[in-house]
Amino acid sequence: MALLVIGGDGKIGSKLIEVYEKSHISVLKTTWKKELVTDGSFYLNLEDDVENWILPSFKIDVVFFCAGKTSIDYCENEPLKSRKINVVNTIKLIKRFCDSGAFVIYISSNAVFNGETPFSDLNEEFDPKTEYGRQKVEVESFLLGMCENVAIARFGKILSVNIPLFNDWIIKLRNAVPINVFSDMNMSPVSLDYAIDILIKISQKKIKGIYHCSAIHDISYSAVAYFISSKLCLDANLINCISYKDVGIKFSPRYTTLNSSKLQEFQSIPPSPFDAINQYLIFNDES
Repeated sequence: MALLVIGGDGKIGSKLIEVYEKSHISVLKTTWKKELVTDGSFYLNLEDDVENWILPSFKIDVVFFCAGKTSIDYCENEPLKSRKINVVNTIKLIKRFCDSGAFVIYISSNAVFNGETPFSDLNEEFDPKTEYGRQKVEVESFLLGMCENVAIARFGKILSVNIPLFNDWIIKLRNAVPINVFSDMNMSPVSLDYAIDILIKISQKKIKGIYHCSAIHDISYSAVAYFISSKLCLDANLINCISYKDVGIKFSPRYTTLNSSKLQEFQSIPPSPFDAINQYLIFNDES
């Protein structure tokens, strides 16, 4: 089975490739870095025009679409540039892959919803509150209406083992420097390893439709900071709780959880949000 990762340089794409290669499964990828182009790595920059991008000459069975601009701020500040990447070129490429007979797995987000209720259902009405969310809705709407062999994987938040914000908190707390954390900004994170496992299982079944993946409940950023300080025996008195509104952020969803019951098809149970935090701490303690 020929596998292709669109966005092989990113957090999700690079981890997918790493996991497959550890199992001695060859994976093709795209890269936006021309110096990294090889026989199994194709140059692709979604900022360019992609109409003439040449598909691999052999049949691709599964495409993981992991490329795009995921920064909320970037999408708000650069709506036209981000839309070209996240919507226009993304749709053009996915349509070409679908027409070629490939099964496409598109990574989406809880940002397609308004965040006013917990455990958003698979068929809940779209109501995005950010430009990033609106762009995800536009792509999803096209895929659901036009493509037969596509799976949409919506995630709450995916945490890798390198999280600059958490790294910064720890450095400051270890140096007795106070930190400001949001008490009213929430997330329902899963670890990158857990997300990759779900994506691979979707690719194995090749069942079209929507999949939800989030932790079993939300946690605030302040709860994460207190958890980390407790685990590392750092001074929690240095943690100052503030509102996201205090720094000019216009919107943050009250709830980010998704109804992930469909994952039972894979014998997978939504994890605690602290599982992802623990994995981050364990990795950084060992490294």
